[in-house]
Amino acid sequence: MPESYTIFPTPFGELSLVWIEVKPKLLIQQLFLSNPKLSPRTQIRKTFPVAKPGKTTEITQIVGAIQQFLAGRPIDFDLKYLNWQRCSILQKHILLAEASIPRGWVSTYQRIAQHVGIRKGARLVGNALARNPFPLFIPCHRAIKSDGSLGGYQGGVAMKRRLLEFEGVQFMSRDKVSMDKVFSRFATRRKFFHTSNSK
Repeated sequence: MPESYTIFPTPFGELSLVWIEVKPKLLIQQLFLSNPKLSPRTQIRKTFPVAKPGKTTEITQIVGAIQQFLAGRPIDFDLKYLNWQRCSILQKHILLAEASIPRGWVSTYQRIAQHVGIRKGARLVGNALARNPFPLFIPCHRAIKSDGSLGGYQGGVAMKRRLLEFEGVQFMSRDKVSMDKVFSRFATRRKFFHTSNSK
């Protein structure tokens, strides 16, 4: 099924949203954040070469919500629109854990790894978030390193910091988050690997 896309302005540059229509609903395939090295259309073409421009009432509403979120307003995105088939089972559970971190809080890659049952799995979690096809919908900007440093982000570290500042997260220094609001009350723990495979 061919994809449709729309490109729209935000304070963080032009973003692009790609979706498919699966009646009676649509499914978001990917949200591309601004990349100074690639135009929005180049980003789209690399992953969805036959995608065409499109527009629907729902997409217009979703784009409006994204723009409000990036203006600092508290927006809760409806995850029912996300096409989870774009993710492995493990990545989906990592992203759902990330989605449960409330606005104004952060968690660490290692805490998320522990939640999904992967000992010493911080790097694996970081890689899963780096490949998150649904940034902003899944607030991967709320995942940081155990020492409070920001780690990476698809939209760049400056954007990550600004999003956290919008949400009231405090910083001890330019690059380190205050660790007074670190979220760890995830839903039921899920184990994907036996301990022997997680070393």
